[in-house]
Amino acid sequence: MRSFKISLIVTIIVALILIVINHYLDGTFWKNWTIEPSVAAQCFCEHNYMERFIRQPVNTWSNLAFLFFGIAILQQSLKSESNIEGASGNKESNYLKRQRLIGICYGILLCILFTGSFMFHASLTVFFGITDMIGTYGIPLFLGMIAITRILVYHKILKEKTAAILCVTITFALGFSLAIRWIIFINMIVTFASLLSIAAIAAAYLFLRKDLQFNKKLFALIFAVILTACTLWILDHNNICCYPYSNIQGHSFWHVLNASAAYLMYEYFYSEKEA
Repeated sequence: MRSFKISLIVTIIVALILIVINHYLDGTFWKNWTIEPSVAAQCFCEHNYMERFIRQPVNTWSNLAFLFFGIAILQQSLKSESNIEGASGNKESNYLKRQRLIGICYGILLCILFTGSFMFHASLTVFFGITDMIGTYGIPLFLGMIAITRILVYHKILKEKTAAILCVTITFALGFSLAIRWIIFINMIVTFASLLSIAAIAAAYLFLRKDLQFNKKLFALIFAVILTACTLWILDHNNICCYPYSNIQGHSFWHVLNASAAYLMYEYFYSEKEA
């Protein structure tokens, strides 16, 4: 069973530091920063407390989930051994366990998303909106690249180390380019949905291989979590069942469920075994 002790300790320490910072600063800290235009269009249900340092408290603090799971993946990847003996004495066939670079960089990406999204909802500024989008695009992009490079290794088109480097390089380069709009798709929703769909199709392709085994229960759970998260995002984005001053916000649950799905998807790929 996974231990989340270190993740919990780090998350609590970071939260306490941020609570102290929030206590001593107010909204004037952001007075020279440019406000994100979408905020004026009320793209989030939660009320904007412009006089405070953290202007959307519920949507801000819910991002701690990304930090928690990011640290958990980092810890898990750093502890993985390159050569893991299976029950039969053969090396266990697991792409992620052998290529720890993927897990380490994926954990870092979740921490980047925590930083970007936390600061964006705290400040509602253009700069941190871009940082937020690096992680937002990066997560489905990274998951898709894990699946795609695993397929390339499966068909012996690439060697594992080359595939791992390619996975990380493309994810960060393309994710950054999308976030700062060097590469523009139709809009954010279509871009995110496209990246998520590609990841799902690639993961399903691996799922259907008869000589590979993945945790089927996790696959079903991930689908349910993502579906719930997307439903809540749509409701919040369109101000349906919207209570601006409530401590319960649909977008905050989007953060928590997305962080959970990101971790579960990594665990899904990590569960790979030879049939």
